Amino acid sequence: MCTDGGQAPGSVAQALRVAHAGLDYLNSPAAAELPAAATDSVLVSLGELQAKVTAAHAAFLRRFDAADAHDADGYGTSAAWLAARTQLSAKDAKAAVRRMRQLTEHACLQEALARGDISASWAAEIIELTRKLPAELRGDTDQILLDAAARGATLADLRYLAACALQQWLSQHPDPDEGDGFDDRYVQVGVTFGGAACIRGNLTPECNAAVQAVLEALGKKAGPEDHRTEHQRFHDALQAGCELLIRAKMVPDRAGSGTQAIVHIPISQLRDMPGASGLEDAWIRGRLGEDGYLTGKDAEAAACDALIVPVVTGRADLTVVDTMIALVLAAIDGGHRAAR
Repeated sequence: MCTDGGQAPGSVAQALRVAHAGLDYLNSPAAAELPAAATDSVLVSLGELQAKVTAAHAAFLRRFDAADAHDADGYGTSAAWLAARTQLSAKDAKAAVRRMRQLTEHACLQEALARGDISASWAAEIIELTRKLPAELRGDTDQILLDAAARGATLADLRYLAACALQQWLSQHPDPDEGDGFDDRYVQVGVTFGGAACIRGNLTPECNAAVQAVLEALGKKAGPEDHRTEHQRFHDALQAGCELLIRAKMVPDRAGSGTQAIVHIPISQLRDMPGASGLEDAWIRGRLGEDGYLTGKDAEAAACDALIVPVVTGRADLTVVDTMIALVLAAIDGGHRAAR
């Protein structure tokens, strides 16, 4: 019988001692004697344990936060308490609180984690996938995705299902008054000391996609000796992009067009082509609203400026060609007889 601290057997304290003992053994030299061929099942079990720990941590943190228990130790927030008392960085402490609040809104995911049915990583993915759905539909959609995962669906399958759910909801709930943010667009460049500048703005989705494309294309690392941060590389990419325009004599259309939209139809043939999975993934990411992909009115606006190149494929019907040749020859012969 456990009497430490006046707690009865089966208490939380006893459960934590058992958990510590089990993990201590897994980290001991004795566990290292396990053959490498048998470590796969251990990794699977540890993944399930991590999911259960995530669920338990969120559950206790939820109670701690709701009671403002951090006040007793002189901390203003639960995140500040976690950073000070549990050796979390400020960033990770805030992430733990955010995850706790997300799981509060996604109860079925919390329960699936507690059972070890899904990993914390996949739970976070599902939360992100259903983020754009209205709150009243997220619970049911979460459950559909969980059921699919239990039947062996991959993460790519879950993304596809979530994109279809979002597409179906959007098609049933068009918003004629929804603005595209075009009238709110602006960029402001404020010059500071020594000629430096600070840029502020509100970009339309189309402009954002163009800016992201330029920064990602010109802001890559130059090699292993390139120690610039991402922000520094993006700054240099913006400068390089502007200098390219200047050297091109500020001609934005670049030989007549700046954008090309090439469409291959039918889609059934497109899906059978090599690399089709990547195109489907791009469509899914576009439907989920990720940066760099345009859909709906934004895509239509971009297409207005695009050079559209129609591609017609097929095979010649030689019977029709022979008939046309015969008709032309007959017409010529008739013309000769009329001239005589």
